[in-house]
Amino acid sequence: MVDMARWPAVFLLCCTLGRAEDPKRIPVEIRSRQEWFAIPHARLPAGNYAAVSIDRAYDPTTGGIFDESRDARGDPRGLVRCFRLEKRTFLLGEPIVIEHRIEMTGTGRWQEHSGGNYRRFGRNDNYRFVLRHADGAFVPDPYEPWKHRTGEGGGISGDSAITRETPYSHWLAIQRYSALVRPGTYRLYCIRFAGWSPTVGWRRALEAAIPRELRASHRLGKKGNRLLRIADGEPSGYTLEPRHRTDHTASPVTTEIPEEHADALRAAGVAVEHIGDFAHFTIEVRTPTARERAAMVERAAGEAARGDGRGSPTERRHAIAEAIWFARQDDFLPLIQRWLAEPAKTMPQDFDGLAMRESLAALKLLLQKSAPDLLQALRYLPREHIPAAVSPLIERLTDVDDRARSVAFSQLAAWTGQRFDARWPGYHHGRPTLEEGRALQAKWRAWWEEHRKTFEPAQR
Repeated sequence: MVDMARWPAVFLLCCTLGRAEDPKRIPVEIRSRQEWFAIPHARLPAGNYAAVSIDRAYDPTTGGIFDESRDARGDPRGLVRCFRLEKRTFLLGEPIVIEHRIEMTGTGRWQEHSGGNYRRFGRNDNYRFVLRHADGAFVPDPYEPWKHRTGEGGGISGDSAITRETPYSHWLAIQRYSALVRPGTYRLYCIRFAGWSPTVGWRRALEAAIPRELRASHRLGKKGNRLLRIADGEPSGYTLEPRHRTDHTASPVTTEIPEEHADALRAAGVAVEHIGDFAHFTIEVRTPTARERAAMVERAAGEAARGDGRGSPTERRHAIAEAIWFARQDDFLPLIQRWLAEPAKTMPQDFDGLAMRESLAALKLLLQKSAPDLLQALRYLPREHIPAAVSPLIERLTDVDDRARSVAFSQLAAWTGQRFDARWPGYHHGRPTLEEGRALQAKWRAWWEEHRKTFEPAQR
C-alpha cells in the first residue's frame, strides 16, 4: 500500500477521484504557469498588438521550472503576428473576411497551435470579432440567443511550424461572429485568444510525480503514463493519472492596448486578460445600389467557388463562403440554393447561418429537403418562425431516413413540450422507428390542429 506521507510535496494527491480505490492508479496534479512574450510594436502594423505564451510545468514548492528550454515551441522573439483587412469600405451583405497572419523573421522557428475550439458553435472560437456602431451599439453575436444551451468547445487541434519560408495564414468571416444588419460606420475589434498549448516540461513533471517508494524499481515509459519495471522494462500495472492546472496570468496585451478599446471589449464581454493578438479598424458599411449588389454577388460567388469544394478552413475562399451563409441579407439565396444541390459546397454548420435569418425565404430553403443536417439547423430558428416549421417537421416523422425522423421528433418535443409518452430520453438515433413515427405523427397533427392558433414555443 502506498505511504501517502512519503509522496513528494511538488504534487498534490487527488484523493477524491472516482478511481482512487485502485492502488495502481496514482492520481497527481501537475502545475504550470504561463510565460508571456510581448511582440514589439515596431514590428507590427499600426493598430495591432500581440503576445504569445508558453506553458511551463513547475514545482509549486520551490517555484522551479522543470524545463526552461525553447525547444518545445521555438523562439518567439522573431515572430510577427497581425490581422490584415483588405479594405475599409463594404456593401451591406458583402462578405467581410480578415486574415490573421503569423510570420517569422530571421532563422527562428515557432510551433503555432491551432484548432481545438470549434465544437460549441462549429466556428473557431479561439477568435472573436466585435463590431461597434458609431452610435455605441454593439452588433450581436449570431449565436447570442442560444448561448445558454450549448456545450463546451474542444475538437481536433494541431501545430504548424512557422519559419521565414512557411508563414501561417488563417482567413475568417466577420459575419460568422457579428450579425450585421444595418449600414453605418463601425469600429472592428479583432481578437485571437492565447489558448491551450503543450506544456513544456510535462514528461519531467510526470517523472517527478512517481511515488518515492516506487522510484528505485520503476520508471516512466517513453510514451503515455504507464510505469515500467526498471529490472526488465515491462509494464508493472502502475499508471499515473495527471490532472493539469495552469496558473493564468494577464497577457501583456491587456495593458498595452489603449484603455478606450479595452473598456469597449469588456463592455462586449471579452476576457481582455486572455487576448494574445488584437487589432482595431474603422470600417464603413453602406447600402448598395441594385447594380452594385449584382456585381458584388457575382464577384463573391466567383471567389468562393475557386478550386474544388470548400478548401481548407483557413483559406480565403472558405471564409468568403462562410460569410455568404451567415450574412443576414438575402442577396446570396439563389447561390445558396445551388450550393444545397452540391454537397461539396456545404458543411453542416453552414445551415445554422441560413436558419438564423429573419427571412422566411431562407426557412423555405431549409425545409425543401429532409436532409438531417438541414433539419438539425432549425434549432437556431428565430422564435417568430418556429410556427411555420412545425407542420413540415410533423411530416418528417415518417421520413425513411432514421436520423431525419429522430431530429424532427427531438425538435418538435423541444418546441412543443410534448413527447406523447415516448419512452426514450432526449434525442435517440433511430427513434421513433417508422412505425412509431406514424403513430406520433397522428397525435402531433391532432395536437397542432388544436393549439396552432395559441402556440408559444416551449424553448428558443
